[in-house]
Amino acid sequence: RVPGSMMLLVATHIDCVSANDLDVLCAHVKSVVNRTLATFRIAHKEGVQVLRVFSDGESARVNCLSGQGVVDLRNKLTMFAMTAPWYKELLPNDLLDVKNQLSLLADEGRPFISVQELQDLMMEHGYCSLTLPIATNYFHETGLIRYFGDFSDMRGYRPLPRAVTIAVRKRMQNPELKEFDAETAHDELVALGYECPMDEVKARMQAVHPPTLASMDLGNFTLYVIASILTNQTSCGIEQKSKYMLQNTVFISPTFMINVMKG
Repeated sequence: RVPGSMMLLVATHIDCVSANDLDVLCAHVKSVVNRTLATFRIAHKEGVQVLRVFSDGESARVNCLSGQGVVDLRNKLTMFAMTAPWYKELLPNDLLDVKNQLSLLADEGRPFISVQELQDLMMEHGYCSLTLPIATNYFHETGLIRYFGDFSDMRGYRPLPRAVTIAVRKRMQNPELKEFDAETAHDELVALGYECPMDEVKARMQAVHPPTLASMDLGNFTLYVIASILTNQTSCGIEQKSKYMLQNTVFISPTFMINVMKG
């Protein structure tokens, strides 16, 4: 049903039939598959990719009791992945940056984060309301995270008006201005016409992952806080962050997620 989809056929429980019967059955499946694909190619318009079946419809054969054929299946799966159209595709740097940050959090022992934290992390790397759900879905589909909420909820963030970005950059003429504290950031926000309590600015600085904060200059951090103000996002205390529900939790540790699913 999905144009360009790929399929690998696997015959399991091969111990249930004789070797001759297995050959006959696999040959029949291959024949049916190839006839069906030929029909698809005729029926679909030119330029539309039809279903692709690995190894010309030949089935990998596995004995679930003895493990016979598992090594061959593993090799076929590797080749199957390598022949995918998007194998070794080029990815945007901001996507890789967020991916690395999430991996660091998992390595530091964080089994999960809130949706708010994920949104904040992505906003720091230039994502907006249109790209947030796309990137979140990508991370979910590739197994980096597990998010069971509605991806469209990510659209709560909206991009900053261009005038705001220009105003901030005009005030930050020195590109090497990286050293700043909460008081400096607070003063810049006030000068730009945004009321934000000092405690809120400090909370925002504490919420940013340390390596990310170290790489931000005052201008980037100011834009980040303004984006939070415009989207009515406020920080929450540790006692609140511990009360996650499934729909607003992003799992970044596969082991922890599996244990949660097991109950």
